[in-house]
Amino acid sequence: MANVHINCNLRNEIGSKACHRIRSRGQVPGVIYGHHFSGYSVQFDALELNKVIKEYGENALINVEVEGNTFPVMIKEIQRDPIKGNIIHIDLQKIYETEKIHVTVPIVLKGKEYVKNIGVIQQQLKNIEIECLPTQVPKNITVDISNLLTGRSLRVSDVEFGEEISVLNDKNEVIVSLASMKNEDGEEVENEDEVDLI
Repeated sequence: MANVHINCNLRNEIGSKACHRIRSRGQVPGVIYGHHFSGYSVQFDALELNKVIKEYGENALINVEVEGNTFPVMIKEIQRDPIKGNIIHIDLQKIYETEKIHVTVPIVLKGKEYVKNIGVIQQQLKNIEIECLPTQVPKNITVDISNLLTGRSLRVSDVEFGEEISVLNDKNEVIVSLASMKNEDGEEVENEDEVDLI
């Protein structure tokens, strides 16, 4: 797992108006908290923060430097502008590398090109809940559907996970299925975009 370093500054301004001023200066307001830890109100350079999230994902282990002190954190929540989509606030949690954490990891389907012409891909689970050490959190979980047959599905129990990962989802939960391309009248239909059932 990638180990990333990012700088931030303490912020003395609090409240919605103060956060607006911070964002107008190209910064993102945020907080860092954790057990046995005094929280910080901080601000990040927006460009640097977006680059880290885009390159390493939202589950990256990040080393944050505040006032000369560096400690590991993980992202707990990102608030985005509902229209523009840019980050307007971020919550980070201080973590301890020897303590397991509960995180949500995105599922990526592999091999869609092999089945898209024989059935309709229906992904019912986009993310999976896992528990592991912070240094072992994957950027995503890859599920191979290249051999999935029409009318069949893949469940959580069908996916192999490393011994270091504990899956918290129900093992019978369906991740993805491949539906027939026939309509209710039994006629063949064209497969368009992947169907999202969530």
